[in-house]
Amino acid sequence: MLLTFVFGHEVNTLLHKYLLQYLPIHLESRQRNDIVFLIAGTLCVGLIGGLPWRYRLDLIQVSTLLIATELYLLARTDKDLLLTPTLASPSIWYADILVCVTGGLLVRHLCQGIWRRARRKEIRRGVTDRLAPINQFESDTFLFAPVARDIVQFLARNSTPSPLTVGIEGPYGSGKTSLINLIKRDLQNTEVLDFSPWHSDSKPFHEQLLEQLAAAATSSNPSLASALRHYASQLSSTSIGKGALAAVRGSNNLSVLDTNDPKGVVNELIRGKGVNYLVVIDDIDRLLPDEISALLRLIRSTADFSNVRYLIAYDRSVLTASLSNGQDSEGRFMDKIVQVEMQLPHVPATSLSDHCIDVAVELLPNSIDAESIARLRARTRVVLGNLLATPREAVRTAFAVSLSFGRLERNIDFHDALIIGALRLRYPKFVRGMADMRDRIFVVPENQQGRNRWWTLASNQNTGKTELEIVLVQEAGRWGIQENNISLVIATMKHLFQSNSFAFDESFYSVRNVASFSRYFGFSVPNNTITEEVYTELMTAVGTRQEELIQKALHGGQFFSLCQRLENERKEPDEKVIELYFRLGRAEIKAETNWTNQVAAFYFQVKDRLIYGRAGTLSSKMSADDLRNHVEHLVKSGEYPYEYELRVCEGVLSEISDSYVLSKDYCEETIASFIEEVIARESSWNKVVEDALSYCTHRGWGSVGEGSYREQRIALKHAVRLLELARSKFGNRLYAKWFVRNNSPFRDQELLHAVHENAKHVHGDWDKFESHLRSLGPDESILELLELLEQFKGQNFQRFVRFDFLHLR
Repeated sequence: MLLTFVFGHEVNTLLHKYLLQYLPIHLESRQRNDIVFLIAGTLCVGLIGGLPWRYRLDLIQVSTLLIATELYLLARTDKDLLLTPTLASPSIWYADILVCVTGGLLVRHLCQGIWRRARRKEIRRGVTDRLAPINQFESDTFLFAPVARDIVQFLARNSTPSPLTVGIEGPYGSGKTSLINLIKRDLQNTEVLDFSPWHSDSKPFHEQLLEQLAAAATSSNPSLASALRHYASQLSSTSIGKGALAAVRGSNNLSVLDTNDPKGVVNELIRGKGVNYLVVIDDIDRLLPDEISALLRLIRSTADFSNVRYLIAYDRSVLTASLSNGQDSEGRFMDKIVQVEMQLPHVPATSLSDHCIDVAVELLPNSIDAESIARLRARTRVVLGNLLATPREAVRTAFAVSLSFGRLERNIDFHDALIIGALRLRYPKFVRGMADMRDRIFVVPENQQGRNRWWTLASNQNTGKTELEIVLVQEAGRWGIQENNISLVIATMKHLFQSNSFAFDESFYSVRNVASFSRYFGFSVPNNTITEEVYTELMTAVGTRQEELIQKALHGGQFFSLCQRLENERKEPDEKVIELYFRLGRAEIKAETNWTNQVAAFYFQVKDRLIYGRAGTLSSKMSADDLRNHVEHLVKSGEYPYEYELRVCEGVLSEISDSYVLSKDYCEETIASFIEEVIARESSWNKVVEDALSYCTHRGWGSVGEGSYREQRIALKHAVRLLELARSKFGNRLYAKWFVRNNSPFRDQELLHAVHENAKHVHGDWDKFESHLRSLGPDESILELLELLEQFKGQNFQRFVRFDFLHLR
């Protein structure tokens, strides 16, 4: 074809002289050019058809090439060029332009092929070992390495016969390719050929295999390569191009072609050279039934050469079903072909779970820290592993979860997402049914209110079973759950939806949470959730802009989701995050003065989360003193009347331990100083004073024995002094009234009164409080409080009494 391009006129002349002059009809010069084009085109198609499949041109490229060839021939024979004058050009220049265009098409095609192959290799190199079949013994987590070494040693023995077929049997996704990779890596003194018959649908399997063997032998044993190609040509009904190509290739050793037993010649040449070949054929069960039968017969009868062994991987149930045709249900035909069959070792459920988690972590490198991974393994590995059957299922589960988890990672629990992802992969109809039948199989306990309501499995009182168990028995067949797997599904659901466990703050985004349930099935979050853009701006904004974003979050009801977001984001104490907690907490206190929803989100963050760390170690960025000094600075820089700061300090006092950033001694002194400042700044006894004095006692854990504690009201050690300071400034009447409480009656109830228990907590017991009142001297308000105390004492300090006030109204 290249000669036709370069020497078009000369080739045209030769064909006219030696071929066309013998035609019995008279042809015009233009018709002769067409015949020349037809002959040249036929040779081109034949030669191109004989090229390896990866170098062949597609139909459009071949058509373009042939048209350009004809135009080139016409251009080189300029006397016969009949184009319009406006398009005419000097023939030689026109011909050279066509050469460039045609050559460009060929170069473009070859470059595209090279780029595609390089890109495929780059992609394969870019995929981590965990995401692709393993090819390193160090990456083996499924105990494949011992089996691989056994097969390698078996193939290396001199006593092992050839031809021989070794089969690796296992279900889809069980790791057959990984085992093959380990075998190839450890095999020595053997030429390994990877044969993939489905890469071409235009050449018979025997031509593909024999050509691959010939290519491998070309450099070291040209005679063997020629013999293999000749054997292939004898097996095929060849086309013009393929037959011509085979003849050209085989002409290097014409003595090989003279025999009537080409297969015997191949056997003799392979034995004489002493080279061992291992042909690896993976995933045979991907082929169609007829193709499977043809491939196995090729291995068994056509290409069963000396020193050639086959290593094939398959799912025996698929191959048996494809070959049976209703007659070979026990796989006897397979037994004739596969002399040695090795089943993949069983992979433990915990290994599958660990593999799934490892893949998910690699796909989401910035979402989970090392500490969270350790907790996730301990919590997830058994339940998740029981839902996974093969390494491929583990990888598919990790891929499916990571697809949406990157967007929802701070709004769903990774543990729950993995388990539901495995359930969805195995029983997709069940997961859809679970979402559709939510109100039947789940229930929210009656005593659960507020933002953290949670689901549990609903019980059926008549049967003593859960509604889920009843539904599974009814719908198992429709949902694709086998009867022996119903107990597995029930155990998994009980793990997710425990019947006697509360959903605490750390699992706020669990699937059990009423507000979070649909996120695991709809892959979306509520509109009031903090977005990535808003969160990023909030973390980087300063001054008034940060205050605006805080107010916007609180106004939109986003404060709790933001609180969880900050907590999930925080890996260690950070002064910027701590300062943001204080700003958010102060704004939250102002936005919800009565705390009816019991959120106090950022107050709890400071109280419970800002400790030295769960492992007892501090961040390398901040020392213990730096962290404590920073938090103390934030506390002291609060806004009067210090509502948020008072609650933070009170929260520390309410705990048993003293391992928080703020010590209990510091918090007591700080609360006392804040209360003292309030008393000094206020001109009258008002709600601000009453709120401040309420911190003279707090709910804490008092010792009731060695190592035993009980939750109770505890007074500040400065409480008596602070109350006396308030009495001295604002008078006895308001002071005495502060100790009176009523029964907060409903509409038709009688108003009753008692002395507030704070009196006992502050002074130690009721007798000491009574002595304190009597020491204040004669005063109408104090005497009235003593009279109420006397009646209250008559009820053993347990019941409210009827009392008419004159001074303490």
